[in-house]
Amino acid sequence: MGQSVVDIAWPTLAKVASVDRMRVNVGQAKTELSKLLARVESGEEIEIARNGVPVARLVKVEHEMSPGERWLSTAGALAGQIWVSEDFEFSEQELDQMYREIDEDWEEQDPPR
Repeated sequence: MGQSVVDIAWPTLAKVASVDRMRVNVGQAKTELSKLLARVESGEEIEIARNGVPVARLVKVEHEMSPGERWLSTAGALAGQIWVSEDFEFSEQELDQMYREIDEDWEEQDPPR
């Protein structure tokens, strides 16, 4: 019978997938590990093969930011997009009146038991 599409396409796909990464054998990886790591740090992927069959891949580990680092990295992200009106400040009397109104509303909604 004829070959299936998978049988025909697989060798081609395998070649395409391995074009952009370097493949080394185990012995070479052991002797040149520092050089291989330098290539990985620059963004290259390296496959390690045993008897020509890939068994492992060296890839760069992306640094995960801690919550504090993420927060600090956003500093200044909204610069120029937020402004405070000149009449923003309230007087002491206005603040007291607002707090009284809030307290009254709160007491009306949830009376003491």
